[in-house]
Amino acid sequence: DSNFVSGGITNENPELFAIISDEVPINTSSSVIISATLDNAANTFILNDYFVQSDTDPNKGYINFPFTQLNEGEHTLTLIARNILDLSSSATITFNVVSKNKETYANLKNYPNPFSGTTNFYLEHNQNQEIVSAEIHIFNTTGKRVKTIKVNNPSNGYTIGPIQWDGTTDGGQKLQAGIYIYRMLINKENSKEYSKSQKLVII
Repeated sequence: DSNFVSGGITNENPELFAIISDEVPINTSSSVIISATLDNAANTFILNDYFVQSDTDPNKGYINFPFTQLNEGEHTLTLIARNILDLSSSATITFNVVSKNKETYANLKNYPNPFSGTTNFYLEHNQNQEIVSAEIHIFNTTGKRVKTIKVNNPSNGYTIGPIQWDGTTDGGQKLQAGIYIYRMLINKENSKEYSKSQKLVII
């Protein structure tokens, strides 16, 4: 999930997705290790076989690596890679595992906020590949709904979004500057609807 941010939530079977790039090619020889460490050195995974070089850029590649049955709670993940000059670099994130059976949504936001041109909506969750549609309803301060945005299959990994909006009504008119309330509604197969509200500001 390229939209995942450190501190986000997953279920117990997340997948590491990493984009690795440098000014010179990545070293993938068998003598040089691309690794990921989960929480401590005892949980270090060798990822050389999971590295796929970009078809268009020799200095860039991707890693997809599945984890299974992780314990609930906070985890720390560190990825280390080297280029052909044997210079290494690392990146570390944290994430929180919540069982898929405990349906969880968090951090509904739009960015930028305030905004004057376009903004994007996001929502974190632990229901990977389960969400079938999302709706965003935007209301003015009198409670009138001025915009409805509908998106099918809105989730990539553990993040819904980005869902872009240009600040216009359903009729295409540009909204005036001010405070607006928005509500995101989530639909899953064979599950109840979830909704959460937040504020945004047009300037």
